Amino acid sequence: MEIYVLGNSRSGTTMMGRILNNHSDVYTFGELHFFEEIYTDKNAQELINKEEQISILSKLISRNRIGYLQKDQSSDFIDDAKQMSDVLPENCLLLELFSTFLSAESSINKKHHSCDQTPRNIFYLDTLAKDPRKKIILMVRDPRAVLLSQKKKWKRRYLGANQIPLKESIRSWANYHPYTISKMWNTTARLALNFASTQNVLVVKYEDLISDPKKCVQSICDFLELPFQAEMLQIPKLGSSNKSDNSNEKGIFKNDNEVWKSELSQAEIHICQKVNAEVMQKMHYDMHSTNLLSKVQLPIYAISWVIKTTISLILNIHRIKNFKETIKRRFLPNTPNQTQYVA
Repeated sequence: MEIYVLGNSRSGTTMMGRILNNHSDVYTFGELHFFEEIYTDKNAQELINKEEQISILSKLISRNRIGYLQKDQSSDFIDDAKQMSDVLPENCLLLELFSTFLSAESSINKKHHSCDQTPRNIFYLDTLAKDPRKKIILMVRDPRAVLLSQKKKWKRRYLGANQIPLKESIRSWANYHPYTISKMWNTTARLALNFASTQNVLVVKYEDLISDPKKCVQSICDFLELPFQAEMLQIPKLGSSNKSDNSNEKGIFKNDNEVWKSELSQAEIHICQKVNAEVMQKMHYDMHSTNLLSKVQLPIYAISWVIKTTISLILNIHRIKNFKETIKRRFLPNTPNQTQYVA
């Protein structure tokens, strides 16, 4: 079984990946970024020959074993890639190659089921949901809490994640703007609403997970048709944008998911709610009143959006295989009008 944990970044996808990895039969990968960086709509139906198969497989192996944010070391894994490629036909589709990679790496780690927890896979939810053999867990979190976590994400390097390169911290800082993050949350939330009734998609609210972890994880196991194991709840306390990592402290803790009320500016809250009011209402996220200062500050944020967007594009351009497709899927998705999700 292929499990995909996806959602807006900073919505609990990494936490969910760790929970599933604690299951005796599930192997959770590091972020692979296969979709968008390797697989695009344009090359979805192209046949990949043996040489290309080995090149892509070695890159995926490097990302999983060394880390996506680390220097690519795919040349060190050519032999492993050739061995994986042996089970593929002379020419294959990218999705076939990816499934082979997931299965092979999971088997190496003595697990039967794979879990890819790359958040941005949500922008390819339409592609993933077509295959009933794939199980999709879609994480959703209050957009204002996401906003605050994104705002502080650049600090992760100084909160225990010292393996994060300095340039990645700078990129995280440049990527943050309340309007841009709010627009992307709007896209992911609408996808959650539109695909919630799909049989192989389960929408999980971050707030439900931290409020009653055992009940929430049990329901996820039921969806995956896997037995619940108490060890799944014993994950290390890592990944917060607000607190230092503590790998010795384990469990799923109920944190203050409303700290954004005091740490976001009035303008940031106003922008987020203005962009997402309709979807927030459908997902039962209450609106927060803002004062006059929120509107007075808007021109400053308009200017900063131009500056930070320019910097962000420069720092991210090497990651984008198809610029037009990336913009369309992140900000202009063509989602079907399906049954709306009810919390």
